[in-house]
Amino acid sequence: MTIGECKNIRVNAIAQSWRYHRFCSIISAFRLVSFLLFVFALVWGIVDQNPIGYILFGVGFAAFVALVILHPYMLKKEAYYDARALVLKRYRLRLDNHWAEELEEDGKEYLSDEFPQGKDLDLFGKHSLYQFLCSAFTPYGRDLLAKWLTDPVPDIEELLSRQEAVKELGEQRELGFQLQTVGMLFQMQGKKKSKSDMEDFLQYAETDSKIISPFFHIVSWALPILTVCLLILAAFGILPWAAASAGVVLQLLLALPTYKKIGGALHSLFSFQDAVDAYDDMFKEVESFYVNSKRLQDLRRQISWSSGARDGIRSLNRVCEMAKIRHNPILYIIGLCFLMWDYHTVYALERWRKKYGKQIRKWLEAIGELEALVSLSVPCLVRENHCFPTFVEGESPVIKSEQMAHPLLPQEQAVPNPVDLRAKTCIITGSNMSGKTTYLRTLGVNAFLAFAGGPVCAREFAISPMAVFTSMRIEDDVSQGISTFYAEILRIRSMVEYAKSKRPMLVLIDEIFKGTNSADRIIGATQAIRRLSLPWAITVVSTHDFELCSLSQDETIQAVNFHFSEFYTGDEIHFDYILKPGQCQTTNAQHLLRMAGILEEGASSPSHSGNVSSSLDKS
Repeated sequence: MTIGECKNIRVNAIAQSWRYHRFCSIISAFRLVSFLLFVFALVWGIVDQNPIGYILFGVGFAAFVALVILHPYMLKKEAYYDARALVLKRYRLRLDNHWAEELEEDGKEYLSDEFPQGKDLDLFGKHSLYQFLCSAFTPYGRDLLAKWLTDPVPDIEELLSRQEAVKELGEQRELGFQLQTVGMLFQMQGKKKSKSDMEDFLQYAETDSKIISPFFHIVSWALPILTVCLLILAAFGILPWAAASAGVVLQLLLALPTYKKIGGALHSLFSFQDAVDAYDDMFKEVESFYVNSKRLQDLRRQISWSSGARDGIRSLNRVCEMAKIRHNPILYIIGLCFLMWDYHTVYALERWRKKYGKQIRKWLEAIGELEALVSLSVPCLVRENHCFPTFVEGESPVIKSEQMAHPLLPQEQAVPNPVDLRAKTCIITGSNMSGKTTYLRTLGVNAFLAFAGGPVCAREFAISPMAVFTSMRIEDDVSQGISTFYAEILRIRSMVEYAKSKRPMLVLIDEIFKGTNSADRIIGATQAIRRLSLPWAITVVSTHDFELCSLSQDETIQAVNFHFSEFYTGDEIHFDYILKPGQCQTTNAQHLLRMAGILEEGASSPSHSGNVSSSLDKS
């Protein structure tokens, strides 16, 4: 999807919204006119006993009722197209590369010390892969997307199943747009829910305990009927009003002891009721689309009429409407006095629970899975350079790619690079800002995208299922007395421990042991790399220590050297961000120090003469 195409679709949505806005204004005006007409006609008919007045009254009243009914429908359509325009704006932001400032779901709650890859590779948090992908509006969709991005490597059949569904959603984008529009509409109304908001009701729905005994079910019908009969007899003078009011008093007396108990049961429903309409709309949207992939067909079947989901969610909506009377004091008191309304509401809820209670969690999870799959399809729509990876089975891990780029970088700025590693250790050297760290993150992010079942940013991409370990953004922990250097030691120790299991693994280490002196760093790094150079591991290490490049001559390990380099035009330094074979032959640290005014001119001879221009400021 191009920027122009996205803009056209959004402009159409805005035009539709404006169209329905005008309809609403016209309907409001005609509604006022029809109201005045039927009031005037009624007065005319009564005063003059003119039949034309009564006819006009009937016409005006009918028009007024029709317009009252039509107005909310038009308002809903206007809100729908407003929501659709916002959804398309989110895609436009991704295409324009302004998404990090606007998309609010950044997944920072999923960051944890137990999963350092989330922070190292920008999987979660501000300007993260999660923020870029997330198109989910339900807590189940958001949680499942995070789970897929953090799970150990799933079964290949599971990955291929997700891929098939994601690919179809990328091609049949309207289903994703519709699903997101309903979610956006729900969010615009200020009804966004967390999983904890829903959990109380879901736990209630899955239990079998009864709130009120069956005896009161009979009473809740018999007593209101008796009360009405007594009031009719009193109206005809057969009974005194004092005797007739006994039924009303008795209903109030029965309502008082159970008020708190029933209120507690309905409280969980109140926390969920705002979401019922949104889920009903989502079920309807999904059922209206024809899908081909088996996974999407299964999800569609779970929330269709045939599964009972549509009927179940609509029945729950009716129970919610009954429960809402509690928020209207006048109607609620009338309901308690004449209809034992609390009892009927709670019995309706229990009938619903008996029929559908054990299924509702599966319905919500099905919608959440659809949202997670839609989220994974985002790169299909906003990145031209994308493909679905193939998975290579075997004892020796493999990563092979053509034109691999970072999915979070603007397309025009992301420089693609190749990868061809099979159970090797890759030592990457290069000057500051030349692209070493970005390359490691590009490799890691695309690996996690592949293992989630989504497309990667590459022309071709083949990878073996393997665990991914990272050591990049290492921080000290003052409360635990852990320095940055020791924290990195602990991180690499966990890699060495995992390696003992002889399971395939990808290790990404950025500037290994940078927190200690050069002599200790080279000794420690050499031994760590030896420990991680195994037939079942692909280890990629970036470093400024050229001494580590000599490991490529060690016949006991499979090590290769690659580098990034810069070039100079006059006084300017430039980077091409292209990975090249061999050891780096240049450095630029003294140029940077001189640019910052720390190193004086002539204090030392850098490998290249010149100065850093405004390109440094941009960095």
